[in-house]
Amino acid sequence: MNRKIKKPFAKRKAKKGDTAVALYVVCILFFVTGCFSSCKQTSESGNIPFTTIGKGGYGIGPQEEKIIKTQDEWGTLLTSLPIFDTERFSETAIDFDKYQLIAVCKSCPTGEWNVYVSSIKEYRFMIVVTVKVKIPTGYVTDGFTGPYHIVKMPVTEKSIEFSYIYL
Repeated sequence: MNRKIKKPFAKRKAKKGDTAVALYVVCILFFVTGCFSSCKQTSESGNIPFTTIGKGGYGIGPQEEKIIKTQDEWGTLLTSLPIFDTERFSETAIDFDKYQLIAVCKSCPTGEWNVYVSSIKEYRFMIVVTVKVKIPTGYVTDGFTGPYHIVKMPVTEKSIEFSYIYL
């Protein structure tokens, strides 16, 4: 009885497609590890606290979002708003060495719209400001409006991106 016993790890000659398969596996591993490292770069590191400075229904201009980092920019914005809105602000004296302001505005064709900052999240390379916009339903007033929300947050050098959610 002469039987050949197969060795599980016996050497065999490389076939033509073996190199392509090995290269394919290496590429897949490289891609997967690259995806995981990029996910770590944008992973959330936490919520940034913010406080509302002012909120109203009369616009702050055609621009939908403003990042205010100086007293001059803040003064320009204050003078562009109606006096009855600015009198209701929680504060107007801002320490721009410690804080910056985010102002969001939405130009709307009718009344009853609402816009507000719902969260500010910090990621490794950027800050994301989530803005919720409530679209009116039912009867609305005629006329253009510009609801706005101004919030104060700590100073950052990271880029600030805006994400809108329409309700």
